Amino acid sequence: MNPTSASALRSLGMYLVTGDPNRPTIMEAIPYLKRAAALDPNAYQGKAFHLLGSAYLKLGNADKALEYLNRAQAIHDSMHRRELIELIEKGELP
Repeated sequence: MNPTSASALRSLGMYLVTGDPNRPTIMEAIPYLKRAAALDPNAYQGKAFHLLGSAYLKLGNADKALEYLNRAQAIHDSMHRRELIELIEKGELP
């Protein structure tokens, strides 16, 4: 893996966030996703930020989830993401 490739880092982070549900890999994903976002924040419509938001949501950290989902939303408006943000803000998701 190329450690300077935002795409590779984002892909690895995505696998770790959405991969095998029996293996706790979400915490492993966060550094890769943060590095991908730092290298290319706008790539794939802010996907690294969206994945960071998803990771923190799965970890039960709504504040961090909102922070990253809002950053992704600022890059690219997504109805799905907007709905997810609203559910978190209403307290309907952890």
